[in-house]
Amino acid sequence: MQKTIRFWLFLLFTSTLLTAQAQLQSGPMLGYSDYMEVMVWAQTKKAAKVKIQYWEVGNPSNKRSTDEVNTEKTNAYIAHLYADQVEPGKKYEYEVGWMEKK
Repeated sequence: MQKTIRFWLFLLFTSTLLTAQAQLQSGPMLGYSDYMEVMVWAQTKKAAKVKIQYWEVGNPSNKRSTDEVNTEKTNAYIAHLYADQVEPGKKYEYEVGWMEKK
């Protein structure tokens, strides 16, 4: 069971990044994975608001998103994003969204 969960979580976060990748310093990288939740780690180049939208493969009309996280210099511009509406055995696509903070 654990190997199956890790496999689909790997697939969840191996899709193509959009333009946000140009603003990322590092990541996104899969952190821990649990039965119904995964944590994604990302680092921006400067202060920003970051979130991930994700959806089941083939169903982009049902997008879900993580809470928005503020990256700051004091924490090395790192965000921990929690996808907490995933289901075991399903494959997901995602995109990273960000907005630079002024």
